[in-house]
Formats: sequence, C-alpha cells, structure tokens
Amino acid sequence: MNCYKCETEMVLGIATAQTYVGGMPDFEGEAHSSTFSAGGTGKVISCHKCPSCGHSVTQTLNDMLTDAVEAYKNMTPEEKDAMIKEQKESYVRAEFGLKD
Repeated sequence: MNCYKCETEMVLGIATAQTYVGGMPDFEGEAHSSTFSAGGTGKVISCHKCPSCGHSVTQTLNDMLTDAVEAYKNMTPEEKDAMIKEQKESYVRAEFGLKD
C-alpha cells in the first residue's frame, strides 16, 4: 500500500485510536446516555504508517486478509498443519464452551 500523501510505500505500525464515553442522560426521565464524547483511555490499533511523511491509515479488512494469505503462503507444511490444528481446537472449545 502506498501513502495517499506522498506515494511512499507504507509499513505496518501501531497507532492510538480514540475511545468514546457516555455522559449524563440527555433528557429528564431517560435512563441511558444518548450523547457520547471523545474520552477514555484510547486503545492501540494496527495501522499502516508512511516512513517518509508520517501519515497513518488504519488497516482495512482487505489488507488484513491479504497479509494473512501472504503469511500462509510463506509457511512450511508443518506450520500450516499446526495452525489448522490450533484453529480446529479453538473452534471446538468455543462451540462447546470449554476452557483452555
């Protein structure tokens, strides 16, 4: 992926995403907040960063899938087998409510 601002090849990085908090109920008699404001602790997310100009964009689902396919292609047969086994076991644990 190239930077939208300077066309330099972007690299994977991290960024801080804004989190939001609810305030007081907006109207008398309401039990919930309708207005949310920027605040809270924030959270660390994956992104693409430009090493030249510093511009950042969050990683899209397409980017994540492309990265995952490339990683899978570069795995050895043993690594692929181990990953598939782990995914199957994880699915069974989740499906039947089993703990690790």
